Amino acid sequence: MNIKVLSLLAISGLLPIWSATPANAFANSACSPDGLYSLADVDSGITVCQDSSIAIALGAGSQQLEVPQSGAVMSFLYASPVDTTISHVSVFTDDQQKVGLLIDDVAFGATLEVGSTGPITTLSSFPGCSTSSYNLLPMHWIKTYVWYYNSTNSPSSSALSELQSSISLWTSGVNRCTGQTYSSTFASRYAGATGLSPNFSVTTSNGISTIGCALPDGNNVIGWLNPTGTSSVLAVTCTWPSGSPGILAGESDIFVNKNYSFYFGSSTAGCTGSLYDFREIVTHEFGHVVGLAHSSQLDRQIMKPNFSTCETSERLLAPGDISGLQVRY
Repeated sequence: MNIKVLSLLAISGLLPIWSATPANAFANSACSPDGLYSLADVDSGITVCQDSSIAIALGAGSQQLEVPQSGAVMSFLYASPVDTTISHVSVFTDDQQKVGLLIDDVAFGATLEVGSTGPITTLSSFPGCSTSSYNLLPMHWIKTYVWYYNSTNSPSSSALSELQSSISLWTSGVNRCTGQTYSSTFASRYAGATGLSPNFSVTTSNGISTIGCALPDGNNVIGWLNPTGTSSVLAVTCTWPSGSPGILAGESDIFVNKNYSFYFGSSTAGCTGSLYDFREIVTHEFGHVVGLAHSSQLDRQIMKPNFSTCETSERLLAPGDISGLQVRY
């Protein structure tokens, strides 16, 4: 399967979406024909099959976000808005092969599991303390998430320790709002350095880099990409299913775009200038690995879709993040 999401970047010089639309019909009548679909079509229901080529138009420009294997999930975090307002897009298929999109906090098509643990008692003035709401992606882990780090193109020697600190928050930590400890059954283990790259495809044309999921290789790799063209993508997580499409994750890769600048300090007060807080960004991406979708921007959880530079006050998990985590684990 090859799902493509086409969207408008907040930059100039974009190519038209497509000059023609494929019109292949599948032998299986339950499969939607190849071609270009609108968000209204997604809401009405699009079903994909192996080797489908489905495109979803989000705007008048073009950026292709590809999920190349049936059942995979891809989540994009943007440094600058797409189509003037979109900061985050997740595309996925459910266990019935229905296509779903979550654009910031608005869902189209296949539905996600949502929930809340209800009112909370707040002992902190940190952001994100007024709700315990969450959204879940289709897949989660039942085995230990064993991951490798490729430091090629890394701008800081402390990136690995920041990654280790970030992923540990999805196993245990302190609720940023209540001050209470929490834990989950999510297990991870760092397996060492690797020369393997995260499984992403990067295609550059006319100075614009398009990024998508490549084929999985069974290794969970986190690393840096250095696209030669312009890309508003800040970080991406791809998760592939274990075996046939379903709810069990088999591989999750993360890449961070080296073309943006990051703050790697341990102090929340040390960030200055136009730097993105690396720890906050990768904690968010590990949330996708665990199986959380993005929440409402207004809820200010770690899984919110948009981050400002030098935003260090929201590094820890908030009640909604923890609620979603503990539903899965």
